[in-house]
Formats: sequence, structure tokens, C-alpha cells
Amino acid sequence: MKETLSAKKHTKTQIKMTHQEYDELVNSIVEMGYIDRTWYPEEKDVLELAEDPVGQLEFTLWILYSDPERKLTEEQKKVEKSLKDLVENTIIFV
Repeated sequence: MKETLSAKKHTKTQIKMTHQEYDELVNSIVEMGYIDRTWYPEEKDVLELAEDPVGQLEFTLWILYSDPERKLTEEQKKVEKSLKDLVENTIIFV
């Protein structure tokens, strides 16, 4: 996990970070790229991620931002919305 996440005060369900820290985190994740273009999570996977949203934050952001040109099906768009909601409920911007 990136040092900014582990160094910040957080609970199991929420983490505090600045917008700059968030942007830096997303940029570092985007640089990793997307290895498997055939896989995209299902709603059940989002529920599993929600069990530890802070611990799974980087992975969740990787799913959302590492393949910006990916064309999503209607079902995947619903999952994407759930992932974005999870991130929104996990991060407290300071």
C-alpha cells in the first residue's frame, strides 16, 4: 500500500486524504496499466471489497482508472457505479 494510505489516520471503513494525495494515488495506479482486459468485477466482488474498503482502496481505484478506454457493458456500468460509490464513501477529503 502506498505510504500516504498507511500513514494517514483512518478507520476500517474510511480514510482521510487531501485531493492532491488522491490525485497522486490515482496517477500512480494508472501508470500500472491493466493486465487482463477480459476480467471485470461483478456486484458480488464489490460486496467483498466493501468488507475492507480502506484495505482494498488501491485495488478499487485500479479497477476504475487503469483502463480508461475499456468499453463497459450495461451490467459493468452498474458495477462501476457501485465501485465509485464505495470510493466516495471511503475517502474523507481534508
